[in-house]
Amino acid sequence: MDEAQFLVVTDAPVHHRSRACVLACLLGASAWADAGEALDRLRNIDLNDYALGVAISTSETPYAGAEQSTIAYPYLTSFSDSSLNDAWLFIRDGDLGVRRVTENGWEYGLSGTIRTLGHGNSDSPQLQGLESRKWTVEAGPILAYRGWPVQIDLKAHFDLLGRYNGLVGEVGLSMPFAWDRGYIVPGIRVIYYDRDFVDYYYGVSQNEELVSRPAYVGDTALNNSATVRFGYALSKKWLLRGRVGIEYLDASISDSPIVDKNRLWSATLGLAYNDDIFSPARMGWEDSASSRSLFRIGAFRATADTVLTHNSSNGATGTELDLEDELGLEDEQTILQIGAVFRLSDYHRIEFGYYDISRDGETTINSDVNIADQSFDAGQTLKSQFESDVLWVGYGYSLLKDTQKELGFVAGLHYTQSRGTISSEATGEQAISSVETPLPVIGLFGSVSIDNDWSVELRAQVFRLDYDRYEGSLNFATLNLQRRFGESFSIGVAYNLYKMKLTSSDDSLTGSLSIRYNGPSVFVAAQF
Repeated sequence: MDEAQFLVVTDAPVHHRSRACVLACLLGASAWADAGEALDRLRNIDLNDYALGVAISTSETPYAGAEQSTIAYPYLTSFSDSSLNDAWLFIRDGDLGVRRVTENGWEYGLSGTIRTLGHGNSDSPQLQGLESRKWTVEAGPILAYRGWPVQIDLKAHFDLLGRYNGLVGEVGLSMPFAWDRGYIVPGIRVIYYDRDFVDYYYGVSQNEELVSRPAYVGDTALNNSATVRFGYALSKKWLLRGRVGIEYLDASISDSPIVDKNRLWSATLGLAYNDDIFSPARMGWEDSASSRSLFRIGAFRATADTVLTHNSSNGATGTELDLEDELGLEDEQTILQIGAVFRLSDYHRIEFGYYDISRDGETTINSDVNIADQSFDAGQTLKSQFESDVLWVGYGYSLLKDTQKELGFVAGLHYTQSRGTISSEATGEQAISSVETPLPVIGLFGSVSIDNDWSVELRAQVFRLDYDRYEGSLNFATLNLQRRFGESFSIGVAYNLYKMKLTSSDDSLTGSLSIRYNGPSVFVAAQF
């Protein structure tokens, strides 16, 4: 029983070692099938062969005082476990991968996962003052053999985003059992975490050291785990599936001063339904709405969070200011958002999007503020204005596209222009901070037609910059649900996220700027 979680990610420049890992993964993927065969298989996927469900997952966190994590998420699944079929696309224990299963029982390919290990939003005193441990994307080769009753599998995952720059390896044994209406797959695993992984997630640097929290340098770790996956067909259309697991922590992890457990429990339970709820997967989509260009206009209810630090020209560090909390800028605003997709041919497209936010604020400051070369004393009333324009243009290529679904990648440019002005009513002094950043981005887009009228669309883009006078990151994502009326008109609702972090030594902004806009939107669209 395979499962796909819909998650979105990221925050650091890709290091040389990670680039090497990416290259190795790409080479490994090409080994299991040629590109033409793989693309044909991808395009022949019919989502109606899968069940759509909702799962609830809970897991213990190793961090001292942190709360147990519980999430609900949608997922796709089949009515058999990946260890009992030879489907080229598989999802198992949180991994998504492609593989080839040979006639003599060998399985090899490539898999990846999103590691969400971190402190979360815990207010535990043991974790106060620690630098955030960020989630990452891992990928690498897999090798398995199912010629015996006991199946053996091996995998190696590398950090692709430069969080810990290390390796996680696993060796597993499992024995699947199947009957007419279900299956059960018990298994045991040995998990290897290299020194870089353990030190990043469980180490305590000298800067984070406290009397109650001594410095700690992580070492390699070997964890042992046991899991049971199961599935049961309640009927021809309903599937109950789940997973229960326990992982025993190596002393290299459990001895950390920020860890208070030596074993971790996790469990997942999901219910899925399959009754051909998606549109038929037909390639003759020339007359369908998905083959047309479109223009979209909407109202975006943006919640803003802006943090600015502007150092003086002599190198003195400026005051870190949360512009909404400390300077009274509006933190919510409804803005106009426009976008367009121009179809060049069957699989090629050009995307465009734009919105701007202009906000004002006024407040009496409680402490001294230093911005650029201006100093404002406590008690002064400051007026502030912050404007931000975001323009996006990119080229997209659809790896697959039919009347049911579309999936592709996009590459383009995000241009962000931000300008902040802070002035004192009493003295007339004024500080100006501005930055213009054209940032190239890469990303994915995808859409699914639930029937002839309803569709769901997701777009996500990321970029990491570490060059010359700039260092930073950009994340952009939008998820929407729309309803078509006739052939040329639709309305919908969406949720948008735009997040940019930038550290600059440029003359216009020697310091840092962090911008986050997120919130719901409603829109209308016209296809042509």
